[in-house]
Amino acid sequence: MTALNAPDMPMATRGHAMQMILFCPVAPDELCPCGSNRLFGDCHRDLSRIPMLCHDINAETYSDIMAHETTFPVHDDKAAQRLLKDTRELCLTHEIPGRLFWQFIGIPPMETAGGDMVFATVELNPGRLYFITLSQQRNEAIIRTLTKRAGSVLGPPSTQKWEAESQYRKMLNKKKRSSRFK
Repeated sequence: MTALNAPDMPMATRGHAMQMILFCPVAPDELCPCGSNRLFGDCHRDLSRIPMLCHDINAETYSDIMAHETTFPVHDDKAAQRLLKDTRELCLTHEIPGRLFWQFIGIPPMETAGGDMVFATVELNPGRLYFITLSQQRNEAIIRTLTKRAGSVLGPPSTQKWEAESQYRKMLNKKKRSSRFK
């Protein structure tokens, strides 16, 4: 996701987030974008699957997409709000009664043509802090940041994982089946 904040963005879209999927062709004899220093043909190239990678927070490597859904119990909602509002890596985007939403952009932010890369949307509800990331590396970095900035009012995090490729394949197959019946 990208936070749309480039100067040439129309005012109607600035500040919103947009999801983008970019496809980068990689030849078998090129280095794999995962950062392994192995050739793509010997690393992530597997013709029986669709390699889906996401940019890591350090902007130097990519990781396999593996969704991580993390929840922290919150012991003091008001203190959590105050501490998270002061967190440099988070950009407050929505504040509605009982719920706050931040975009985790990291420090320094990873800039794209449209704005800063968003690594997760962090949501604070009464008694719960919640976010989903697309890789273990991103998940660990956000947990470290949240624990460092607001750990005094948070309980231990609980994370569930699921792999994205099979769900993506199911979605593609569903579209293929539905287009055959038109």
